Amino acid sequence: MSDQIFRKRLLIFICILGVGGILLIIQYAAVMLASPLQGSLAGQSMAVERGSITDRNGRLLALQTVAYSCSVWPPNLKNPAESARLLAPLLNQETTALSARLEEAKGSIILKTGLPKIQADPIRELINSGKLPGIYLEETVSRSYPEGAAAAQVIGFTGSDNEGMEGIEYVLDKELARHNNAMPDGRSYGNQVTLTLDMGIQHAMESLADQALADHKPSGLMILVMDAPSAELLAYVVRPSYDPNQFRKSTAEQRRNLPIQYTYEPGSVFKIFSISSIMQLGGITANTQFQTSGGYHNKRFRDPITDLSDYGTINSEGIIKYSSNVGAAFASDTVTELQFSDMIHAYGFGERSGIELNGEEVGILKTPNEWSPRTKPTVAIGQEINVTAIQMITAATAIANDGVLLKPHIIKRIASPNGEIVAEFGRQPAREILKPGVARQMLEFMNAATDDSGTGHRSRVQGINLSVKTGTAQSYDTTKGRYSDTDFIASSLAIFPTEQPRIIIYVVIIKPRGESIYGGRIAAPLIKAGAEFIIPYLNIDRAGDLSYVQGKQVTLTSPGLPAMQD
Repeated sequence: MSDQIFRKRLLIFICILGVGGILLIIQYAAVMLASPLQGSLAGQSMAVERGSITDRNGRLLALQTVAYSCSVWPPNLKNPAESARLLAPLLNQETTALSARLEEAKGSIILKTGLPKIQADPIRELINSGKLPGIYLEETVSRSYPEGAAAAQVIGFTGSDNEGMEGIEYVLDKELARHNNAMPDGRSYGNQVTLTLDMGIQHAMESLADQALADHKPSGLMILVMDAPSAELLAYVVRPSYDPNQFRKSTAEQRRNLPIQYTYEPGSVFKIFSISSIMQLGGITANTQFQTSGGYHNKRFRDPITDLSDYGTINSEGIIKYSSNVGAAFASDTVTELQFSDMIHAYGFGERSGIELNGEEVGILKTPNEWSPRTKPTVAIGQEINVTAIQMITAATAIANDGVLLKPHIIKRIASPNGEIVAEFGRQPAREILKPGVARQMLEFMNAATDDSGTGHRSRVQGINLSVKTGTAQSYDTTKGRYSDTDFIASSLAIFPTEQPRIIIYVVIIKPRGESIYGGRIAAPLIKAGAEFIIPYLNIDRAGDLSYVQGKQVTLTSPGLPAMQD
């Protein structure tokens, strides 16, 4: 190759590089100098419209909306003071402070985000008329939560990039923002998610929770409502809470998902699981007698286990009805540690429930080789074991479903933008724990607790049988290495109707500071109030309700009241 040809090719190569460099500089200058909107990611963020989240009845819980951000580009700003005077009232900002920001701006800065169209339109008019040089509006996507703080720990929220950060928004982020659902308009739309929640029940339980906060001043509170035959969560109430529309103003404690992340000793509500386990193992029957006077003594440990009152000689039903610690401790002596531990594990304690939410804790259930001589009778009364609220209400599905444990659900279905079902979730049996007869007996025992002399009598509802268990547990003070004298967990669990369970309600009041700390006094009334709303709302039959038969004529009937378990 001659030198002349080589020099010619080299010159061409240099020219190509030069032209490319010039084009790159021009493009960079256009992005940096023309306006802050060029080269933005606005088009990309709008490419996929995030799918909506609804409750089981189609009520919108989360949806994508269009919003605007207002920014300034200092090189194009003519009169900062005048711009601030015109812009401040439209941004709901103070004129002097805004003027200072504009004066001091060295590069492009965002003045405000999340502006709705009604607020952005007057700004756009001023920009188009040339009165706000250097001020720009950019269309962005925003996530809106119409129900505010309701079920916030379930729904979660999205960040500034419209990606899910917590709750269902996080767990199903890929479904909600699915890119391959291309539609004729050239855009992609995420899948739609339907939750099992019923916002009618949710709002009613939230009202009860707020009243309980005012009355009892606890540090936290939970109310869970579950459909017994399917294990679908109908209400999921957590206090404290937050508004996902303003999640940046919330604290980590307000966003904490207590039903799956807060672990605690459950206290006497746990007796329905321990006593049913011992009955299933054959250690006791419904007719087994226990002499509770004087307490439970064991030479292998020092302090006896006692009751609040002397219940004398009681049977297995009496343990539940009166919440006898002594009776439960004696019952635990009839089975081995390994047998008892295996049954508690079968109920799902010591493992995650599988609820479709992130961050679930497993609780604490030691293996039998770690148990002390006192552990077995202590676990039987709901101590020396840490649980979550979701584990407790899930375990109750076995008692409500003839001994079959169900997997809990918070997601009902996922559908594509054109309505096709992508995934659907229904009743999912996990395993059979109890014989049907044992489960039915436990429901009857719990119903006896609503008698006048039972611990759950404050939850009794006229015309319908409830199966109830209350509990009060001391909180363990890890700093002092002993149980607290002031911090308690008050709780109550109900399954109803007793004869054919439809609903499970679980109430947990954390560290109450009101007139009482006892579950029978402060949690049981919430069960009653919740049931009083749910029964007519879901058309659950109860004695005394008017009914009609539609035919050629309307016949009203008023069935007589059954004998109450008083």
